Amino acid sequence: MTRVGGTTVSASDATSIAKYFPHGMNVENLVAQTDAQVTDIAKIYVATRKETTIRIDAMTVDLLDTDVPTDTMIGLDYFDNVEITNVQPDGSTIVKTLQVQGLAWDITPNSMKCTVTTLEPIVEGFIIGSSTYGIIGQSIMGY
Repeated sequence: MTRVGGTTVSASDATSIAKYFPHGMNVENLVAQTDAQVTDIAKIYVATRKETTIRIDAMTVDLLDTDVPTDTMIGLDYFDNVEITNVQPDGSTIVKTLQVQGLAWDITPNSMKCTVTTLEPIVEGFIIGSSTYGIIGQSIMGY
């Protein structure tokens, strides 16, 4: 990762690399004041991605389904956090808190569907009054 006018810094996790495989990403032109801040950002990114989990990359929701909270769906925006429960074929469930990264609407005279693209949040944030974000002793602070 590199900030504007800074030097390239990197972070890695040897245990994760040995377990999964080496992979990386490049991020340039970060708006940070120091290379030390960029190093912290890189370390946070690695810490939140070093273990893999089952992913829910997208979901398509039929807004004409009476079980769907239509007002909530219409009000979604980029970077909103959503809690998704996915029921597996064997009856087990996966519950994930994800961040909205894209909304693709398919509206015809007889249907109204939205495909929500999701991504794991990079780090947790503190949201006043939230029962999910900002739990003392459990949540972390990032920037």
